[in-house]
Amino acid sequence: QLTGSIPSHGSGLQNLAFLRLYNNTLSGTIPSWLFSLPLLRYMDLSDNQLTGHLDAFPSKSLQNLYLANNKLHGSIQSSIFELANLTNLSLASNNFSGIVEPYMLAKLVNLVALELSHNSLSFGTTSKVNSSFPQIFYLSLSACNISAFPSFLRSLKELAYLDLSENNIDGQIPNWMWEVGKDTLSFLDLSHNFITEMKQIPWKNLNYLNLQSNLLQGPLPVPPSSLRVIFISN
Repeated sequence: QLTGSIPSHGSGLQNLAFLRLYNNTLSGTIPSWLFSLPLLRYMDLSDNQLTGHLDAFPSKSLQNLYLANNKLHGSIQSSIFELANLTNLSLASNNFSGIVEPYMLAKLVNLVALELSHNSLSFGTTSKVNSSFPQIFYLSLSACNISAFPSFLRSLKELAYLDLSENNIDGQIPNWMWEVGKDTLSFLDLSHNFITEMKQIPWKNLNYLNLQSNLLQGPLPVPPSSLRVIFISN
């Protein structure tokens, strides 16, 4: 139940490596000294009332950054995409704006989890990615103004969690999508789009499938035996 703002200076905290202040009612901006700590690896400020823009990230040590469920705004600093040690990046449920293209993630070679859902962002879908693209296994892009299945998904061989709900994806699911996470995908949310047909459900380890509020017609394919939850209403 912490309130108020994060102190504007952090003298004497140069050895800080782990900071967790999530689920409070902290307000004000995130002070710049937090992003320049030379040894900081883990920072969780999610579920607060923090506002303002993000400063640049001169510290390269950061591995886990959780800022979801705040009131942050502006474009996402390009310096975030230079943090080669980053494994988890959660910026969901803020008011970030601008365009994020898949190629911007190319330097995040260790990234395994990315959450950008529920901002004012647009996520690009057509960028080509190179062979060193990070092997993300948790990807949440709900409400990111996406109009087609992002082609970079083809490179995600270990994908386990995919949320593309509340976008503008229309028509049939492309054939190449059946190979995405074929042996690993366990959670798939495609709800609240404009998808018209589901030809097959090939993911052998799928537990959760949400197709509600689309434009599906005709018969549904037989689901895999692993499936525990399926939503197909509306």
